[in-house]
Amino acid sequence: MKYAVDLHIHSALSPCAHEDMTPNNIVNMAVMKGLDAIALTDHNSGANLEAVSICARNQGLVFIPGMEVESCEEIHLISLLPDLKSALKLHEIVYEALPAIQNRKDIFGSQYIMDENDQIIGEEKRLLVTATSLTADEVFSLVTSLGGAVIPAHVDRSSYSMISNLGLIPEELKIKYLEISKNCDRYAYRAAHPELDGYKLIRSSDAHYLGDILERESMIEIEGRAAREADGSTDGFGLIGEESGQADDMAGIGEALRHVDEASRIREPDKDKPSAGLTACELINILV
Repeated sequence: MKYAVDLHIHSALSPCAHEDMTPNNIVNMAVMKGLDAIALTDHNSGANLEAVSICARNQGLVFIPGMEVESCEEIHLISLLPDLKSALKLHEIVYEALPAIQNRKDIFGSQYIMDENDQIIGEEKRLLVTATSLTADEVFSLVTSLGGAVIPAHVDRSSYSMISNLGLIPEELKIKYLEISKNCDRYAYRAAHPELDGYKLIRSSDAHYLGDILERESMIEIEGRAAREADGSTDGFGLIGEESGQADDMAGIGEALRHVDEASRIREPDKDKPSAGLTACELINILV
């Protein structure tokens, strides 16, 4: 069975995101577009994760808490966590690693903290769109220790990517998955970068506006899940495909998705919905 995902979305907490990127708007747009699972990945902060998690659960949308951490090398790293507790621990550590620079709303935009009713309950004063003091190695080690996974963001771009800033993918990080941008021509990029043939690609939107959230275009296939649903066994499933027709590029990821995140379980599954009963699972060992 195939599931549509978007694992890189920003809320109004990110100063570069539109103010319409509220918890309910994000979730409702994802549902309207037919997505089965999303991840919220604001810049260097998890302050809106709980609100989006509640909205997603209420709508039957699988939610993976995350963050787009900027390393001291100015590399953007999509950090996906198994549950809110782990994500908020990462939030605390990353916040302490941010420089004490105040946000300039007139330059960078507002950084709104919201509740599950889209009400503004605070505003982050420290600038979030800047490099932390954490190295890329430290981010990988930290997220892995919290039971999560890291995917280098938008590697096809000329800035804030691991390839643009380092010129390569460090072998010692044992990275297997790289994110490409929404409009990246996957085949042309593959052809232009044969040195990346050993890496698997996943497409995300990096949405800062509601309309940018992906349609049902980045697909993952969970092998044998329909049969397990029939006999009531739906945990421990494995991913075998990234985009429609691209099962080869996500092969072998199955063992990474074994532990069920109860906080992200659908409250009352609609048995007629393709994602009914689907859970957000720990992304352990994806990049190991």
